[in-house]
This record gives sequence, C-alpha cells and structure tokens, in this order.
Amino acid sequence: MPLGAVVEAVAGCRDLDASIAFHTRALDLEVLRRDGGEALLGVAGSGTGRLRLVAVPEADAALPGPRLWDIGPRLLGIYSRDLERTAAKIDAAGGRSGERVTDPYGAATLSEFVALGGDGIWWTIPQAGAGGTRLDARTVRGPAGVEIEVRPL
Repeated sequence: MPLGAVVEAVAGCRDLDASIAFHTRALDLEVLRRDGGEALLGVAGSGTGRLRLVAVPEADAALPGPRLWDIGPRLLGIYSRDLERTAAKIDAAGGRSGERVTDPYGAATLSEFVALGGDGIWWTIPQAGAGGTRLDARTVRGPAGVEIEVRPL
C-alpha cells in the first residue's frame, strides 16, 4: 500500500514566534491557523505539505545543537525552482544554507543543498523542474508566487 502525499509534519520548537518568522520568511509558508502554543503553516488551498509547529520551550534544553545527518526526525524536504534564491532567503531569515552540490541521479543529475533552519530543523532542498528532478510530489503556489513541492522522504 503506498503512503501517498505528506499531509503534515509536526516539529517541536523552543520559540514558536521565531520559528514562524523563519519559515514564513525563508520558505514563503503562510500561517494557516494559530491556536495558543501551536501554528499550522502551509499554502492556502492545499491539503498537503503542511508544517505544524508546536511550542515546547523546555524541550531538549540540555542536548547539544543538531548536526547534519543526526539520527532522528530532524530532516524535512522541500523543492526549489531557484536554489540560489532559496538559499539567500534562508540566510536572510537567520538560517544557514549549505554548499550547493550536483550528483548523478540515474541518467540525469540532481542539484541540491541542505540548510539549517529554526529550532534545529534541517531542510534538504533539491532543484525542481527544468534542470532538476521531480520526485513523487505535489506542487502548490505560495503567496509570493514561489512554487513549493513537498515530497515523502
């Protein structure tokens, strides 16, 4: 049985307001709903590809900061049609974009980078569309005209 589309990912965050600010500025996600200690981000009109941020200010206070490829559910993915623009937006929003790499992917290539966002969430960001690879994903258009594709990882 196939898993189907990713409807929603849930991430705990120490600072809900800061995490909302990062994800709306860096990835053009919209706040679809905010109820007390949580917020649902995504693209209006799309039933998939949502990110629910839940405030857990005391969580992981004693743990070291995240490292790339840590074991655990800290890696989310989102496609970009313009890797340099996406990296610049992530950096301007207070995140940290990694080196852009291009690797063989079957008969084609896949260009991507990883970025560290708010609250220790790592993002893998492959190039979508012409010159990139489109995996089983759903495309939605964000408020700034940015096309966002969410894929199962």
